[in-house]
Amino acid sequence: MIRLDHGDVAFREATVISVPAGTIHGFRFHPGTQGWVVTLPETVFAPLRASLDPVRRLRSVHLVSAAVAPPGLDAMIDEHLGHAPLRGEALHAHLTLLIVWVLRQLTENRPASTSRMGAGKAVFDRFLALLDDAYARSGGVGAFARALSVSAPHLSRVCRSATGKPASALIRERRLLEARRLLAYTQVGIADIAERLGYADPAHFARVFSKETGRSPRAFRKEFTDTPR
Repeated sequence: MIRLDHGDVAFREATVISVPAGTIHGFRFHPGTQGWVVTLPETVFAPLRASLDPVRRLRSVHLVSAAVAPPGLDAMIDEHLGHAPLRGEALHAHLTLLIVWVLRQLTENRPASTSRMGAGKAVFDRFLALLDDAYARSGGVGAFARALSVSAPHLSRVCRSATGKPASALIRERRLLEARRLLAYTQVGIADIAERLGYADPAHFARVFSKETGRSPRAFRKEFTDTPR
Protein backbone atom coordinates (compact mmCIF):
# COMPACT_ATOMS: atom_id res chain seq x y z
CA MET A 1 0.00 0.00 0.00
CA ILE A 2 1.29 3.46 -0.87
CA ARG A 3 -0.15 6.34 1.11
CA LEU A 4 -0.48 9.60 -0.80
CA ASP A 5 -1.90 12.86 0.44
CA HIS A 6 -5.21 12.13 -1.32
CA GLY A 7 -5.56 8.60 0.05
CA ASP A 8 -4.18 5.07 0.01
CA VAL A 9 -3.48 3.18 -3.22
CA ALA A 10 -3.07 -0.59 -3.18
CA PHE A 11 -0.59 -2.31 -5.46
CA ARG A 12 0.35 -5.91 -6.13
CA GLU A 13 3.70 -7.61 -6.47
CA ALA A 14 5.79 -6.87 -9.56
CA THR A 15 4.94 -3.15 -9.56
CA VAL A 16 7.26 -0.29 -10.43
CA ILE A 17 6.31 2.97 -8.70
CA SER A 18 7.57 6.33 -9.93
CA VAL A 19 7.36 9.03 -7.24
CA PRO A 20 8.45 12.58 -8.17
CA ALA A 21 10.35 14.79 -5.77
CA GLY A 22 8.21 16.63 -3.24
CA THR A 23 5.42 14.04 -3.22
CA ILE A 24 4.03 13.27 0.22
CA HIS A 25 4.03 9.51 0.52
CA GLY A 26 4.58 6.51 2.74
CA PHE A 27 4.47 2.72 2.34
CA ARG A 28 3.01 -0.22 4.20
CA PHE A 29 4.46 -3.56 3.09
CA HIS A 30 3.43 -7.12 3.85
CA PRO A 31 6.04 -9.05 5.86
CA GLY A 32 8.69 -10.52 3.59
CA THR A 33 8.22 -7.96 0.83
CA GLN A 34 11.38 -7.43 -1.19
CA GLY A 35 12.27 -4.76 -3.69
CA TRP A 36 14.63 -1.97 -4.63
CA VAL A 37 14.47 1.79 -4.12
CA VAL A 38 16.24 3.92 -6.72
CA THR A 39 16.64 7.51 -5.52
CA LEU A 40 17.89 10.10 -7.98
CA PRO A 41 19.39 13.45 -6.93
CA GLU A 42 17.68 16.33 -8.70
CA THR A 43 21.02 17.32 -10.25
CA VAL A 44 21.10 13.93 -11.98
CA PHE A 45 17.41 13.61 -12.78
CA ALA A 46 16.67 17.13 -14.07
CA PRO A 47 18.76 16.86 -17.27
CA LEU A 48 17.37 13.38 -18.00
CA ARG A 49 13.81 14.59 -17.43
CA ALA A 50 14.32 17.57 -19.73
CA SER A 51 15.63 15.31 -22.47
CA LEU A 52 13.38 12.26 -22.10
CA ASP A 53 10.15 13.67 -20.68
CA PRO A 54 9.37 17.05 -22.30
CA VAL A 55 5.63 16.67 -21.61
CA ARG A 56 6.42 16.06 -17.92
CA ARG A 57 4.56 12.80 -17.37
CA LEU A 58 6.96 12.03 -14.53
CA ARG A 59 5.69 14.99 -12.51
CA SER A 60 2.90 12.64 -11.32
CA VAL A 61 2.96 9.39 -9.35
CA HIS A 62 2.72 6.33 -11.61
CA LEU A 63 2.25 2.67 -10.72
CA VAL A 64 3.32 0.31 -13.48
CA SER A 65 2.60 -3.42 -13.33
CA ALA A 66 5.45 -5.41 -14.81
CA ALA A 67 5.55 -9.11 -15.63
CA VAL A 68 9.32 -8.94 -15.30
CA ALA A 69 11.67 -6.42 -13.75
CA PRO A 70 12.83 -3.55 -15.96
CA PRO A 71 15.67 -4.73 -18.21
CA GLY A 72 19.06 -3.92 -16.80
CA LEU A 73 17.88 -3.32 -13.22
CA ASP A 74 20.04 -6.09 -11.79
CA ALA A 75 23.01 -4.81 -13.78
CA MET A 76 22.44 -1.28 -12.43
CA ILE A 77 22.31 -2.58 -8.86
CA ASP A 78 25.51 -4.58 -9.37
CA GLU A 79 27.17 -1.49 -10.83
CA HIS A 80 26.08 0.62 -7.86
CA LEU A 81 27.49 -1.91 -5.39
CA GLY A 82 30.77 -2.25 -7.26
CA HIS A 83 33.78 -0.02 -7.81
CA ALA A 84 34.56 -0.60 -11.47
CA PRO A 85 36.18 2.15 -13.57
CA LEU A 86 33.72 4.66 -15.09
CA ARG A 87 31.13 3.61 -12.53
CA GLY A 88 29.35 6.98 -12.65
CA GLU A 89 29.05 6.94 -16.42
CA ALA A 90 27.71 3.38 -16.35
CA LEU A 91 25.11 4.25 -13.70
CA HIS A 92 24.00 7.25 -15.76
CA ALA A 93 23.49 4.97 -18.77
CA HIS A 94 21.51 2.46 -16.69
CA LEU A 95 19.34 5.25 -15.25
CA THR A 96 18.59 6.55 -18.72
CA LEU A 97 17.41 3.10 -19.79
CA LEU A 98 15.30 2.74 -16.64
CA ILE A 99 13.54 6.07 -17.23
CA VAL A 100 12.96 5.16 -20.89
CA TRP A 101 11.42 1.87 -19.76
CA VAL A 102 9.06 3.62 -17.33
CA LEU A 103 7.97 6.15 -19.95
CA ARG A 104 7.29 3.39 -22.46
CA GLN A 105 5.00 1.65 -19.97
CA LEU A 106 2.86 4.68 -19.31
CA THR A 107 -0.37 5.17 -21.16
CA GLU A 108 -0.71 7.95 -23.65
CA ASN A 109 -3.20 9.71 -21.36
CA ARG A 110 -1.12 12.83 -20.94
CA PRO A 111 -1.98 16.49 -20.35
CA ALA A 112 -3.17 18.64 -23.21
CA SER A 113 -0.61 18.52 -25.97
CA THR A 114 2.27 20.86 -25.29
CA SER A 115 3.57 19.98 -28.75
CA ARG A 116 0.79 22.14 -30.23
CA MET A 117 1.49 25.12 -28.00
CA GLY A 118 4.13 26.64 -30.26
CA ALA A 119 5.92 29.58 -28.63
CA GLY A 120 3.70 29.18 -25.58
CA LYS A 121 5.48 25.96 -24.65
CA ALA A 122 8.69 27.83 -23.88
CA VAL A 123 6.78 30.23 -21.62
CA PHE A 124 5.02 27.33 -19.90
CA ASP A 125 8.29 25.45 -19.30
CA ARG A 126 9.91 28.58 -17.86
CA PHE A 127 6.87 29.15 -15.66
CA LEU A 128 7.04 25.61 -14.24
CA ALA A 129 10.75 25.98 -13.50
CA LEU A 130 10.16 29.34 -11.80
CA LEU A 131 7.19 27.95 -9.90
CA ASP A 132 9.30 25.18 -8.38
CA ASP A 133 11.79 27.77 -7.12
CA ALA A 134 9.46 30.63 -6.15
CA TYR A 135 6.02 29.18 -5.36
CA ALA A 136 5.79 31.39 -2.26
CA ARG A 137 6.37 34.55 -4.32
CA SER A 138 3.98 37.29 -3.28
CA GLY A 139 1.91 39.05 -5.93
CA GLY A 140 0.39 35.94 -7.48
CA VAL A 141 0.09 35.57 -11.24
CA GLY A 142 1.20 39.13 -11.87
CA ALA A 143 4.55 38.63 -10.15
CA PHE A 144 5.26 35.45 -12.12
CA ALA A 145 4.22 37.10 -15.37
CA ARG A 146 6.55 40.05 -14.77
CA ALA A 147 9.43 37.68 -13.99
CA LEU A 148 8.76 35.93 -17.31
CA SER A 149 8.34 39.23 -19.23
CA VAL A 150 4.79 38.39 -20.34
CA SER A 151 1.35 39.67 -19.37
CA ALA A 152 -0.70 37.93 -16.70
CA PRO A 153 -3.53 37.11 -19.17
CA HIS A 154 -1.04 35.59 -21.61
CA LEU A 155 0.51 33.45 -18.87
CA SER A 156 -2.90 32.14 -17.87
CA ARG A 157 -3.79 31.37 -21.50
CA VAL A 158 -0.56 29.40 -21.88
CA CYS A 159 -1.26 27.45 -18.69
CA ARG A 160 -4.83 26.69 -19.77
CA SER A 161 -3.58 25.45 -23.12
CA ALA A 162 -1.09 23.11 -21.43
CA THR A 163 -3.11 21.85 -18.47
CA GLY A 164 -6.68 23.13 -18.69
CA LYS A 165 -6.02 25.25 -15.58
CA PRO A 166 -5.15 28.94 -15.18
CA ALA A 167 -1.82 30.02 -13.76
CA SER A 168 -3.47 30.95 -10.46
CA ALA A 169 -4.63 27.35 -9.95
CA LEU A 170 -1.15 25.95 -10.65
CA ILE A 171 0.41 28.40 -8.19
CA ARG A 172 -2.16 27.48 -5.54
CA GLU A 173 -1.62 23.75 -6.13
CA ARG A 174 2.15 24.11 -5.81
CA ARG A 175 1.83 26.07 -2.58
CA LEU A 176 -0.56 23.50 -1.14
CA LEU A 177 1.77 20.68 -2.15
CA GLU A 178 4.47 22.30 -0.03
CA ALA A 179 1.94 22.88 2.76
CA ARG A 180 1.04 19.19 2.79
CA ARG A 181 4.71 18.23 2.83
CA LEU A 182 5.42 20.51 5.81
CA LEU A 183 2.35 19.30 7.67
CA ALA A 184 3.16 15.65 7.08
CA TYR A 185 6.90 15.63 7.63
CA THR A 186 7.63 18.47 10.06
CA GLN A 187 6.27 20.04 13.21
CA VAL A 188 6.41 23.57 11.83
CA GLY A 189 3.48 25.57 13.19
CA ILE A 190 0.51 26.18 10.93
CA ALA A 191 0.88 29.95 11.19
CA ASP A 192 4.56 29.65 10.23
CA ILE A 193 3.65 27.44 7.26
CA ALA A 194 1.15 30.05 6.10
CA GLU A 195 3.80 32.76 6.31
CA ARG A 196 6.38 30.65 4.44
CA LEU A 197 3.92 30.12 1.61
CA GLY A 198 3.07 33.78 1.17
CA TYR A 199 -0.25 33.89 3.05
CA ALA A 200 -0.44 37.02 5.16
CA ASP A 201 -3.35 35.61 7.19
CA PRO A 202 -3.14 32.07 8.66
CA ALA A 203 -6.94 31.91 8.69
CA HIS A 204 -7.02 32.55 4.95
CA PHE A 205 -4.45 29.81 4.43
CA ALA A 206 -6.55 27.41 6.51
CA ARG A 207 -9.66 28.22 4.47
CA VAL A 208 -7.86 27.68 1.16
CA PHE A 209 -6.31 24.43 2.41
CA SER A 210 -9.65 23.13 3.69
CA LYS A 211 -11.45 24.02 0.47
CA GLU A 212 -8.87 22.29 -1.71
CA THR A 213 -8.25 19.18 0.40
CA GLY A 214 -11.47 18.72 2.33
CA ARG A 215 -9.54 18.76 5.61
CA SER A 216 -8.21 21.48 7.88
CA PRO A 217 -4.41 21.74 8.15
CA ARG A 218 -4.59 20.38 11.70
CA ALA A 219 -6.79 17.44 10.67
CA PHE A 220 -4.51 16.64 7.73
CA ARG A 221 -1.45 16.57 9.96
CA LYS A 222 -3.15 14.34 12.50
CA GLU A 223 -4.55 11.96 9.86
CA PHE A 224 -1.23 11.57 8.08
CA THR A 225 1.04 11.28 11.10
CA ASP A 226 -1.34 8.99 13.03
CA THR A 227 -1.56 6.46 10.18
CA PRO A 228 0.88 3.55 10.61
CA ARG A 229 3.28 3.12 7.70
